[in-house]
Amino acid sequence: MALHKTYIPNPASAKALTRRSGFATLEIIIALTILMMAFIATDLVAFGNQSILIDSEQSQTALTQAEILIESAKATAYIDFKLLGGLATTTVSMSTGIAYTQTLSFTDSDWFSKLATAVVTWQDSVKTQSITLTAHISDFDNTSEGDTCDQNLSGDWSHPHVFYPVTDLYSITHIDAYEGKLYVSASNETTASSTIPETLFVFDIHDPTHPVLLSKLDNDKNKLGITDLTVASSSLGSYLYAASESSFSRGQLQIFDVSTSSPSLIETYKIPSSTVSTSGVGKSIFYKDNYVYVGLTAATGPEFNIIDVHNPLAPVWIGGYDVGNDVNQIYVKDNLQHTYAYIATPNSRQLLILDVSNPTNPIAVGGFQTTGGIGGYGKSMYQLGTILYFGETYASTHPELYILDNTRQDVLLPQMTMQKIGSSVNALIVRANLAFLVTTSGQFQVWNVASSTRISQYATPLTLPNASSGTALDCEDNYMYVGSVDGNNKGYVTVITP
Repeated sequence: MALHKTYIPNPASAKALTRRSGFATLEIIIALTILMMAFIATDLVAFGNQSILIDSEQSQTALTQAEILIESAKATAYIDFKLLGGLATTTVSMSTGIAYTQTLSFTDSDWFSKLATAVVTWQDSVKTQSITLTAHISDFDNTSEGDTCDQNLSGDWSHPHVFYPVTDLYSITHIDAYEGKLYVSASNETTASSTIPETLFVFDIHDPTHPVLLSKLDNDKNKLGITDLTVASSSLGSYLYAASESSFSRGQLQIFDVSTSSPSLIETYKIPSSTVSTSGVGKSIFYKDNYVYVGLTAATGPEFNIIDVHNPLAPVWIGGYDVGNDVNQIYVKDNLQHTYAYIATPNSRQLLILDVSNPTNPIAVGGFQTTGGIGGYGKSMYQLGTILYFGETYASTHPELYILDNTRQDVLLPQMTMQKIGSSVNALIVRANLAFLVTTSGQFQVWNVASSTRISQYATPLTLPNASSGTALDCEDNYMYVGSVDGNNKGYVTVITP
């Protein structure tokens, strides 16, 4: 008889087998999941790389545009540092279907440098992107010239506001705002009061609305005053150079040490009699690169004179030019390989341009003369880039304000446009798109010169307090400083801001 053995599975072994089967299935599911995730990741990486590539290309385009903006600002500063400032400029350019908005703006870092900020924005597939670049740009060429009047304007200059003026000065001839101080010169030929003999005044204008008198002095014990002045710095210190009304026998140039709040006269220089033998008192002055350019009244000899002041204690006359008349104003500017002096005169050619690259031998090269006969006399000027703004004395048949093309200096400057003011333009400053004038009628005027071919009135003319005539003008920060006199030759300094 055959025996049959029935196999009864071990429960523990069965459970283990079932577990192994479950694990195998789970492993297959996990493997499939990982495989699917790998495929998905591969797709995401592919699409992500494409997105990153696009973002990188757009960012590089924006960065390049921002760099171009900064480099253009540096190039502009090389031509004329005063061109930096004013209103921010915004442009839009297209690249591969993307619109890039470019904005270039400037803020003052200090008196002679600016912070240029270039911002480029664009819209990608998700949001607005932007790149910002900044650069400090310094006015290395002109840091010593003392012009701290820049192009930055703010507020509503169509409604200028007048602060109460500083009074009890003589007949004001010139003012110069320089690094928080205001230097004021006065004539002493006709006095407003026998008790005020001073002809040079220094004010603290760190609070421009309340100038504080720091010091005052008499430049000449014979009661002769100062007609023009400029403040500049060198490695030796800060100095004020003044065109003196002293007779030619005593000296037409005076130099003051203004390193402290109380200026002191350190030198009175007389142009050699062998050069200017008669007449010829100080009329105008300009400083550049350790040279002082002194303009005289009509003289026997050169009315335009170049004096070396590398050592302010020992000035040396090195060259001159016979203008044949008074030198009302001087402006000197470098242009490529040349240095040019612009001279406003009462001659029939109201503007004379001299090449003074060789200061021992100035050469006449160009200028400006009104068409249709003699107009007013050359009186004031302001250069900005390749444009020269030129003011003349009153002439019934001619305008008194001109915009001239100053691209070339070796020609008679082409006239771009002109404007009848109705009074002599005694002083002139251009900031951003506005021209500020001080006139013989005692007015402060603001004109829109945004277009070089059209001048339009920007603000209602402002009559200066007690003024019979405006005489001087300068600016610092967002403030204009105006000199004027009343009918008794008493002087006033008025502070004007929006």
